[in-house]
Amino acid sequence: MADGARSASTPLREVCSAFGLGELLDQAPLGAGHIHATYALRVRGSGGASREVVAQRLNERVFPDLALVMGNLERVAAHPGSRDWVAPLVRTPDGRSLARDADGSAWRVFERIAGAVSHDAVDDALAREAGRAFAAFSFGLADLPPPPLVEPLPGFHDTEARRTAFEDAAASDPVGRASTFTAELRALREAAPLARRLIGQELPLRVTHNDTKVNNVLFDERTRVARTVVDLDTVAPGLIAWDFGDLVRSAGNAAPEDAADPSIVRLLPSRFVALAEGWFAGAAGRMTPEECHSLVPGAQVMTYELALRFATDWLQGDRYFRVSDAEHNLRRVRVQLSLLRSMQEQQGTMVGLVEQLMAG
Repeated sequence: MADGARSASTPLREVCSAFGLGELLDQAPLGAGHIHATYALRVRGSGGASREVVAQRLNERVFPDLALVMGNLERVAAHPGSRDWVAPLVRTPDGRSLARDADGSAWRVFERIAGAVSHDAVDDALAREAGRAFAAFSFGLADLPPPPLVEPLPGFHDTEARRTAFEDAAASDPVGRASTFTAELRALREAAPLARRLIGQELPLRVTHNDTKVNNVLFDERTRVARTVVDLDTVAPGLIAWDFGDLVRSAGNAAPEDAADPSIVRLLPSRFVALAEGWFAGAAGRMTPEECHSLVPGAQVMTYELALRFATDWLQGDRYFRVSDAEHNLRRVRVQLSLLRSMQEQQGTMVGLVEQLMAG
């Protein structure tokens, strides 16, 4: 090892020491997240017994206020309503939930839930369980004592602000792409009323997850029943329509998010049925009528919002989203617009299903 270099396991050994975990026996990268670095660790404590934990090195560029993030997480984890859905935090011997290694990186540790796995490939059964899990997580926190949680990423689902940023990028056109983007520009502008679709609907603020992808749920390896909701850094006050909508957007598409052929993109009808049935089961009658009626518009709004974000990034020269080539974000825009059209074509059927579920 060169002078000054640190082996890959050195920070993890420092984490084990900081959290009083004992000897590091084994380590392996865990998951496919793009924000934090996550590792599965097998450790041996002073009594000689081994256990498995999950250690995360936190990305302070994306989440600069870790005290805020961890404050939200600790409040959620301590609430009885989340006990079935949140992996227990491991604390340092002096009670802290964060520790830093010798390089200054921040780490946290969770108990690893035995027999629980994540899935990137989605089918209707997993979608139904994910819907149930995210809804049960949110409504289980309905009586979280004040004060409200603090937004770690203010304005994250402010769709009108996203639309304004898109228009600013189109007007300034910093890398000269707007002239080759005319069909997409027109479609995004025609859909502009969606940016305000959920405003003024008398929708209550709930504790929302704000990143409701199926791979943020851990399932029982054998039964495929949802066990735990993970990736809670974006938990904040929000609308149920956001969480349900983003789940439909991400899990309901027949095609990949960056498919080269937008003609293969469509909302899978059976997938929407599974997601809605799971969501209503998890909510267990606790949604207001206004919230129920917001679910289908929420899916359209969240799809439109992501299309705006991809379009803004493409117009600005791909500064935010990770891309593989110069047209990656452009393909993403086209996929979201195609998915939005599919949702609009199926809107009557989707609304009818929600009304059936409301009626019980």
